[in-house]
Amino acid sequence: MPDVPPFKAYIGNLSLHLTEGHLEDFLDGLKIKKVNMMNNKEGAFKGFAYVEFEDKQSLVNVLELNGMVCVMSCHVSCHVMSCLSRSPLRPNPRALLTTRVVVLLCVVTEFRG
Repeated sequence: MPDVPPFKAYIGNLSLHLTEGHLEDFLDGLKIKKVNMMNNKEGAFKGFAYVEFEDKQSLVNVLELNGMVCVMSCHVSCHVMSCLSRSPLRPNPRALLTTRVVVLLCVVTEFRG
């Protein structure tokens, strides 16, 4: 949980028919800074959004709703956004590559003795 901004959350498992108005109703009472609903190339909603909150407490409050609230017949999932990845479900490939390079360098250095 971040102690300093940005306070971002991944909001997923949303109905493909959800509008920004529905999402704002779901987040009513929380201090929202920015909402980014993700669309495909044709402009259709992909079923998830990234939301930035003005304060930590709003982020904490939305996380408490994870799996507990049903919006348009879908149980909404809410997760903290990591600094290392765009989505909490997909690790940053560059971070993984860096880790592999460091491990490889350690092995090569140790092998050379």
